[in-house]
Amino acid sequence: MKKLTLLPILFLLININNASSQVFDDGTNIINLGFGVPASKKLTDDFKKSFKLNNSVYEYKSTNLGTILLKYERGIHDYLGVGLNLEYSSSKATYKNPNNNDLLDVSATRRIWGFFTRFNGHYPATEKLDLYGGLGLGYLHTIDKTKTTSTLTNINTSSKVFEFDYQFTLGIRYMIKEHMGFFAEFGRATTNFQVGVAFGF
Repeated sequence: MKKLTLLPILFLLININNASSQVFDDGTNIINLGFGVPASKKLTDDFKKSFKLNNSVYEYKSTNLGTILLKYERGIHDYLGVGLNLEYSSSKATYKNPNNNDLLDVSATRRIWGFFTRFNGHYPATEKLDLYGGLGLGYLHTIDKTKTTSTLTNINTSSKVFEFDYQFTLGIRYMIKEHMGFFAEFGRATTNFQVGVAFGF
């Protein structure tokens, strides 16, 4: 009797595994194209909220583009994948003196390129739904440029920093068609939340 009870359960588990292999398995290729928010602290923390010169407080304004993401992953097992992440972030701060007698303006820009090797563990829940989590190891290349402009001077300065960084995120991918879907990730990365489109082939 126990053997007869276990047979339907085993059959169901086999069917789930076979169906899941359609969304992610050994040999699957995935390209994710997305956008991350909010902006990383690396983009905003070093910009001063005020700038003072000659007893005049400068007007401060900042903008950022968040992070653009391009990810590639290949399945090396039914539940494991490896890949590469490419990320780009940009922000800008400007300081303007409201005093018309002083024409000095300062603008600072920061651009960050991220390059990561990615290791993901997958749990294909259904034919279309894939749950995963992973670790990314790589480097951030930060480029800072500052431009100071006035009636008497025009000074440009720049600096570059190359540093090790890591990521740890959890994600979900849902394929609305055989080769196209959507993904979302959250965790410790260049941004806390990422969302975009996924292509499988």
